[in-house]
Amino acid sequence: MNFESSNPATLYATESGREASMNFESRNPATGELLGTHPEHNKAEIEVRLQRAWDGWQHWSRTPLQKRIAFLTRLAELLEERAETYGRLITAEMGKPLADSIFEIKKSAWAARHLAEAGKLISSHSPSQAYRRRSYMNR
Repeated sequence: MNFESSNPATLYATESGREASMNFESRNPATGELLGTHPEHNKAEIEVRLQRAWDGWQHWSRTPLQKRIAFLTRLAELLEERAETYGRLITAEMGKPLADSIFEIKKSAWAARHLAEAGKLISSHSPSQAYRRRSYMNR
């Protein structure tokens, strides 16, 4: 069986022995050029990926704030350095105008930098007791 669609991201099935395997095609919406094919994950592969995501979140949640700040700062720098490269990829995959795609990457860099700066503010607070609740004060 084959499923086809005019959708730039096409899902199709092919018979392979007893089971049909699904694949996801990534196409440039402007040209129809095939950019890549991605296989369906079976239940076990999905479970592995979900476990990796959970493990990653647990690791991140235990990461000291200063390391998170450094990571987000570096992420912002890399996004800014690679804005045109990533912007071209977004344009190829989504058909978005290049200037908009580059802006999207720069906006993501700004967000990472903003979160890093917010982390610096959080780390500069000291706990105190006020109104029988825990609160924080700037130094």
